Amino acid sequence: MTPVLLVLRKDVRTLLRTPALLAVLLAYPLMIAALLGLVAGYANAKPRVALVDLDGLPAHIVVGHHDFNVEATIKEVSRNVTLVHLDQDEATRELADGKIVAVLTVPPGFVATLQQMTKSPTLEVAVTRGGTSGRVRQQVQALVYTLNQKLQRAYIDANLQYV
Repeated sequence: MTPVLLVLRKDVRTLLRTPALLAVLLAYPLMIAALLGLVAGYANAKPRVALVDLDGLPAHIVVGHHDFNVEATIKEVSRNVTLVHLDQDEATRELADGKIVAVLTVPPGFVATLQQMTKSPTLEVAVTRGGTSGRVRQQVQALVYTLNQKLQRAYIDANLQYV
């Protein structure tokens, strides 16, 4: 018999005598594959973000001669996240529980400030803590940036009409 076959025979006999070793050798690659599958699955998932409306956003807002369908605009700018409409208490509770990863709050007076066009209205953002907070912060910033870009176009068009 060749030395390779002898070593292989010895290893098989050792594995048959110690079933715990055999179980560990089989379970380890399966656990690694399962963990990699979970990570890959979460990498492509859209994070859940709560939208808390304290101002009572209307169906349509007119800003600088531009009519915005609020629900359609929110859907359009939230391509990278799953927006869930919640009240403030429930959003805070779900953020603490980890069911959502961020809370985007529309403060009272947001629409009035937006329509006056004298100063920029602000949205409040609360992000979960942990390993995914950087990615979540980036997704929410992209959402706010896209919304801001749409509003800036309306402001610029309104200013051009005055000039």
